[in-house]
Amino acid sequence: NLVEARPQSGLSRASLVFEAEAEGYITRFLAIFADVGDVKEIGPVRSARPYFIDWSSELAALFVHVGGSPEALAKIYKENILDLNEFYQGEFFWRDKIKEPPHNVFISGENIKEYLDSKGMDEGNFFGWKFKDDAPSEQRPPEGEITVNFLLPEHIVKWKHNKDTNDYLRYTGGDIHKDREGREIKAKNVIIEYVKAEVIDELLRLRMEHIGEGKVIICLDGKCEEGKWKKESKVSRTRFYKTNTEEFIFNAGPTWIEVVRPEYEIIY
Repeated sequence: NLVEARPQSGLSRASLVFEAEAEGYITRFLAIFADVGDVKEIGPVRSARPYFIDWSSELAALFVHVGGSPEALAKIYKENILDLNEFYQGEFFWRDKIKEPPHNVFISGENIKEYLDSKGMDEGNFFGWKFKDDAPSEQRPPEGEITVNFLLPEHIVKWKHNKDTNDYLRYTGGDIHKDREGREIKAKNVIIEYVKAEVIDELLRLRMEHIGEGKVIICLDGKCEEGKWKKESKVSRTRFYKTNTEEFIFNAGPTWIEVVRPEYEIIY
């Protein structure tokens, strides 16, 4: 999510997006697509990190990437992760002539489906979350805003709720966040997941404590409520609870998970 990488392609069409820091406090996206077939361009595709692999694994998803950190690449090999790596399957990707490297690698939904077909893969199985209908208009507040204060100013995120459409419009660096198609990025549910992180090498790569449990803020229907996230293992689905047993019930539609360190300020 460097400024040089914007606008990204395909983000507005993703069903679920994790936004988490990589190196140097710069955020990176893991975009997950329920149906990728008609998405003409996705990218820029970047390198793998271990915590993104685990979030992908909990959804039995194909993990698409361009190389990765040594720890991530070893993880893919040891855990037999279903992946599509541009380093070895470059024929499924292309390099954009307008964008500067390393922000110039892209892939299409059609190419992803072709790769899955070549492997004889069908849809993966995973445990779903619980969903409901939108709250009636009269139960939604007139306005609502969430500010996610990532450390770098150009990465500060705002989500502004629209009572009429009952969704959140994303702003990044002070501007409405649009993808390369000019489509505004919106979400029905915004999740703020607090995860401890530490720098592990001289390249400022991170290790995240994304397995276990921690604080979460769930925002939908214009309202936010605190709770707890739990992920029991690498392949377990991350689940969100109001109490130890009662799960949050989400609105059907695009969902964004903002993964933040506990010391970051969230205003809502």
